[in-house]
Amino acid sequence: MKKFSLLILIIIFVVAGFFFLKNKNQEDILIKTDMPERNEKLCFVYQKSATQSEPYSVKENLEIKISGEKVSGVKNGTQSGPDMTNGYEGLISGTIKGDILDVVFSYEIEGSKQKEQEKYLLIKDGIMKLRYQLREEDGILVPDMSTNPKEIIYNKSICLE
Repeated sequence: MKKFSLLILIIIFVVAGFFFLKNKNQEDILIKTDMPERNEKLCFVYQKSATQSEPYSVKENLEIKISGEKVSGVKNGTQSGPDMTNGYEGLISGTIKGDILDVVFSYEIEGSKQKEQEKYLLIKDGIMKLRYQLREEDGILVPDMSTNPKEIIYNKSICLE
């Protein structure tokens, strides 16, 4: 009888441990439990040095405000590489559903007005851009969802006034 009781106790601890670790893992990935207050301004920065395979250095700032399901903000940055050095700035507008931001970035670069649909995932301590290959559709660059995205992490930063 003691062996049977001990076996039941071990099974209970294993099952409880499994559920504890599973929930802890999800909290580390998603920001949902740390979701900021709505209408709060959130700022993020992405910085990348040039490499042999990606010869452009990039510094990008993203400032967004979430009001209900609406997202608005500003994105600006600089990129420099072998054949181009420029800055860009534009407006972000779109929606949020759960932890996914679906926005349009409207900007002007080298005198040309552009629009690009972008997808971001709110994560703990930042935001992750899901950068898909792009295709043009009705005058806007949209993600080709049949491709695998490159994940680009933007770290939380202090918003400058």
